[in-house]
Amino acid sequence: MDIHQILAQTREEANAQGPSSPGEVTRTPTTAGILSRTLLRSPVVNWILPARIRDKEKDDVLFIGQDFVGIKRLFNDSHLEDVAVKSDFGSKICSARVLTPVIASEPTGVNVMVPVIETDDMDQKGDNSAQLPPQVLVLALESQLLVFLYAFGEGPDDIQFITGQQPLPAQRSYLEQLGKHMAVDPRSRALAVAACQGTFCLYSLKPMEQLQAEHYRKEELPQGSFMPIREERHFFIDGTILKMEFLQPPYREDNQVILLLIVSRNQVTQFIYYEWDFSTDLRHAEQTGKGQTLRPDESHPLLLIPLTISSGFMLICEKVVSVYGDILKESSKRKWVTLEHHQPTQDPCSSRRLPLWTHWAKPTRHDQYASINNDIYLCREDGVLLWLEISKASEVGNIMIGNQRTTGVLGSNIDTAFASLDLGSTDTDDYLVCGGDMSNGGLFLVGVGKNGLTSTQTIHNWAPTIDFVISRVSSSTSGTQRYIPSKAETSTRRERIFACSGRGSNHGAVAELRYGVEARIGTTMAIDEGVLDMWALRIIGLGILLILSYPAATLLLQIPSDLKDSDSEIVLIDGEDMGLRSDDRTITAAVTTITKAVLPADTTKGFIIQITASSIHVISHVTAERRWIRHFKEERIVAADICTEYAAILIALRHGENMYLCFGTFYMNDEHIVFEEVGEPISLPSEPSCVSLQRHGEQYLAFVGTLSGTLQIFHAHIRSAFTPAVEYKFDGHFAICDSIAVLQAGSTERILTCGLRNGSVEILCVRPLEDCVIGDFVKSHKEEAIGSTSVRVMQNIHTDSCALLLCGQDICRLSYSSSMPSYSSTTVHDIWLTDQAQPSFQQGEISAVAQADICIETETYKTTTRSLFCVEGKSLHVAAFDTRAAPRAVTRRIPVTGTPSRIVFSERLNMLIVGSVRVEVKPARPPQQPKSKRVFRPMIDLIFPDGDPVKMEPNIDGGSPESSPRDAYWKPGERIMGLLEWFPKGEGKSYHLLVVNTIIGRADQHTGQGRILILNFVKDEKTGKLRLAEKNPSRCDKPVFSVAAYGDSSLISGRGDELVLRTLRVSDRKWNETVTHKLRSPAISISVNFPFIYVTTARDSLSVFTFEEDKFVPQFSDSVARDGLRHLHLPGTGMTLASNKTCSVAGLWQPPERPISNSLTTLFEAVLPACITQLRQGFVRPPWRVPTYPQQENPKARPAILGSSADGALYQFEILTMVKWRLLRFIQNMALRHPEVCPFTHQGPHRVHLEPSMAKGEYMHVDGDILARIVERGGTDLLRRMLKVETSAELRFVDFDSPQERKNRFEQLVKEALMLGHGEDPVEVAMMYLTRAVQPVL
Repeated sequence: MDIHQILAQTREEANAQGPSSPGEVTRTPTTAGILSRTLLRSPVVNWILPARIRDKEKDDVLFIGQDFVGIKRLFNDSHLEDVAVKSDFGSKICSARVLTPVIASEPTGVNVMVPVIETDDMDQKGDNSAQLPPQVLVLALESQLLVFLYAFGEGPDDIQFITGQQPLPAQRSYLEQLGKHMAVDPRSRALAVAACQGTFCLYSLKPMEQLQAEHYRKEELPQGSFMPIREERHFFIDGTILKMEFLQPPYREDNQVILLLIVSRNQVTQFIYYEWDFSTDLRHAEQTGKGQTLRPDESHPLLLIPLTISSGFMLICEKVVSVYGDILKESSKRKWVTLEHHQPTQDPCSSRRLPLWTHWAKPTRHDQYASINNDIYLCREDGVLLWLEISKASEVGNIMIGNQRTTGVLGSNIDTAFASLDLGSTDTDDYLVCGGDMSNGGLFLVGVGKNGLTSTQTIHNWAPTIDFVISRVSSSTSGTQRYIPSKAETSTRRERIFACSGRGSNHGAVAELRYGVEARIGTTMAIDEGVLDMWALRIIGLGILLILSYPAATLLLQIPSDLKDSDSEIVLIDGEDMGLRSDDRTITAAVTTITKAVLPADTTKGFIIQITASSIHVISHVTAERRWIRHFKEERIVAADICTEYAAILIALRHGENMYLCFGTFYMNDEHIVFEEVGEPISLPSEPSCVSLQRHGEQYLAFVGTLSGTLQIFHAHIRSAFTPAVEYKFDGHFAICDSIAVLQAGSTERILTCGLRNGSVEILCVRPLEDCVIGDFVKSHKEEAIGSTSVRVMQNIHTDSCALLLCGQDICRLSYSSSMPSYSSTTVHDIWLTDQAQPSFQQGEISAVAQADICIETETYKTTTRSLFCVEGKSLHVAAFDTRAAPRAVTRRIPVTGTPSRIVFSERLNMLIVGSVRVEVKPARPPQQPKSKRVFRPMIDLIFPDGDPVKMEPNIDGGSPESSPRDAYWKPGERIMGLLEWFPKGEGKSYHLLVVNTIIGRADQHTGQGRILILNFVKDEKTGKLRLAEKNPSRCDKPVFSVAAYGDSSLISGRGDELVLRTLRVSDRKWNETVTHKLRSPAISISVNFPFIYVTTARDSLSVFTFEEDKFVPQFSDSVARDGLRHLHLPGTGMTLASNKTCSVAGLWQPPERPISNSLTTLFEAVLPACITQLRQGFVRPPWRVPTYPQQENPKARPAILGSSADGALYQFEILTMVKWRLLRFIQNMALRHPEVCPFTHQGPHRVHLEPSMAKGEYMHVDGDILARIVERGGTDLLRRMLKVETSAELRFVDFDSPQERKNRFEQLVKEALMLGHGEDPVEVAMMYLTRAVQPVL
């Protein structure tokens, strides 16, 4: 037996024996570990690189963040769609570039571009994995690893990444670590990687022919073996490396490679360059000359841009643009012009200085034009776009700086995430994409040679996230309607997440953080309220026919087939002219597409079929003159369905108290429409609620949901009458099936998705009727809760494995995968409607949805857009929506005045209270004030969570002296540090107040000052709006960092390095004497769980106090001095989560009785990629995300624990018991050594044994992101492979002696943690629990 296993068993026995002496505390913590999971990845993007790393026919754009690479695809209708994300690098990304290996005989430039193929055609292409993609991404990681990456596949489910790894030379100091700079030769023959100072490495790369030959053998090579490097050489240099780029080789010297470096040493900046003949090896690479000193105004260049028209470069500085021509000549001549700021600063309050130029991009041009011209876009950090033209005089080869003009303003703050895209043609306009810096980014269209630009898509960025709140909004409002749910629905509705987002007066906002699939609204049309259902029919020559069903009428709308752009009008058409009915409720409608000649007349023409409550209308697909109509006088149609492939209909009729089914088909005979009724009507025992008609092979299946809670199933062979087959009974109250969609899970297996009135969806996996006996038709069933109202299920028109769900305000996408185990075969994601023109748009109750493909044609392209039609009250929305899109963060933004920093939600007001700071510029007033100056002023906004942003201006800002005292004005330089909704009460009185704690000046406890403001909510009698009236302010000689309510009418605040308690006498509204307690460092976070007071200090972590006999009594404190940030007490557990500035979250346990030592026990310490700036608890899980726990645990009583970081990332945490921590940590330890899970870190070094250890607090942390990869990349099969890995010699001291011992220990842990039943597979049971444990809560 392994020694580590023996020690583990000894610890388990000791824990089971309990305390050894009577004096010890008998109650011990029931939890031991923590599981963390990245819920929303940081939206911050450092680089945007256009790169076809999957296929030459796919316009991929790479969004590279701190530790991830996101692949987006550019479509020719001017939008980017998410494809996949790779985030398993295990380290930060320092730099990134794109390699474009070319064959010598191939043309370069625009000649290698391939026009974009239409979406539907592209998806039908065969497997192109035999060909190496034209481009490869190269990354330099902070872990001193060089990574080469390309991919194959269409989406996140089938994407395959091919990688190669090359260790970088190890260095002694941080400044000498390679990766800060990276450059690629214009022909991808060489690669250079440099450090901040002192060293760089030069690599010779393999030609395309050799890479392609190695790619053919990729199946024979292990993962990570792709290697473009042929040779490397390490160089040392004296000085700090500011910039580095490869230059264009001279004319007719194609083998020459030139590397340029801008180096600063001894306060002198110069450029030096290295030359090398590619036909020789790297030992011939050497520095040429001693370098050339740059002028003083060029000593700190912002940008280095290599030219393509000569072996020269361009320097962008703060005030000048300098161009150096052919630097290989003895003295390179410099030409310069002043860099003009044509546009004023977009946000003059952000800085006193002019904004800097942060990045550049070269648009695609024809080879002939590009050989003598360089067109360059420069972007400024405030979003101003500048166009530069650099040209070469052909007769003498001189470089000339041409025009510079402002192209427009992007409306975003921009750092280095900026690029120019192309659609495979130089005849189109320029596409620019930017990732916002503390603001949203976007995709923009720029007319070639024209001024102005158009925004075509918004790229969401909600960073920085300083604070967030979780709230349950009691009502939903929108610009078109107000939806007030019932009290029961409100109490069961999931809570929502609102965060402070953005920076500056133009970008500050409250962002609602949501997760799902985005549907982008392009057109909205006003309609009458009361739509029951809707169908979108695509008709040749007509376009899209929208049929909207009302209780007693039908509305027909047309989207023309010659749609020129997405803003074309939707027109109303007359139903009688088309042969359709408008004065009755439509039950169903469809366009049939007959694909087989199964009827007497051999025809491939289809029909337009409309079934109303009292008639059936059929017209020819080609001409409306061919019509067929049947009216029902005594019967009423209560349900109907159409099989579009065979022009067959199934209707449920009510005749008096009798219910029966009728079935028939349509066909053409001598230019006439003929209806053939098949069989006799079938009597039904109960009134049907819905019907569905399906054709499978040589038989029809009819599914009938009834009001008695059953599903009746009938079957019939072609041209034969239906006969009853199976009856299925739904369980539960109001389990009545209202709609049915049939999904395809395999060649013969079918999935019935039944929407029930109790707010759930029941998923039935059924067998073919011929393969089952009575009662064996349903192979398995699963129920997913969606909401509290009836669920409507609709078939997805683009894929057989998806369905759309509609339930109140929620639109969802349900996907089914037969390759996954039953417990994870179904996934449900929200569909969120967004409006670029109205970022704060909030969808209300959706009454109907439909799908169709809209053809959009412009002068430059023709494309088909997959669209979703939604009826919301009195509005009809037409949104672009791809059902295959990967789920991601979808935010809505509510603008605020300034930069928000604090947010709370008032349940009484049903409003968000946001504290922000606004910067004002006071103009110069000589001689008293010779220069302008900036003044910081705080603001408080009262915002409705839904609908249009309606801000209630408080009376304390800008109020007139007559209505408020002079002290009510904010102080210059004052900043809001906290908001508290306070309800003091006493002597039968109670008040609703807002407490604001502030700092004035710098946040220094010795020099700064602060205040506590008590504000009252007052309703204006004239306008009915709320305003804030100030009560008696409390001035402090120190900053007030935090405040919390204590008892009925007391406030505890952190004033400088003191803890202060003040009590309000409600009777006379006066304060009692102040009680103070000296702290070692300022209290930056305070919370109360009576009688305990929890205080997080800046340098001494968490302390726990009580207030006894008019003084603070210390009870517990952390045994480790941590630089604290926030804490969250978990009631009922005795545990408090405490975050600190070293990017960790510690679990501190408080004993129920105070021991001799008052130290809090550190149970665990989770080390995360970023500092957690806020911790909250809330019931944010949607109904379908509630996991299945053992019966003794109630999931609804366990709110989710969330934490946010300043970079916008959102994390979820789960507290683990000892046995579950040990199982999950055991699996994680195996995963850390497996190349399929951790491809870049699996080689170690591994210094900890596979058996989970409790030696350090960080060992008690389980990384859910690593465990999620096991689920995504193989699940049960991958876990089995991990258990069977042979123990290597180098790991013999940190692993079990054999795979069998490892497997035995694993099975033992599964039995202890999950109560393994007799005959159950431990791997299957562990994977079921693992899948649910890492499931995101959103």
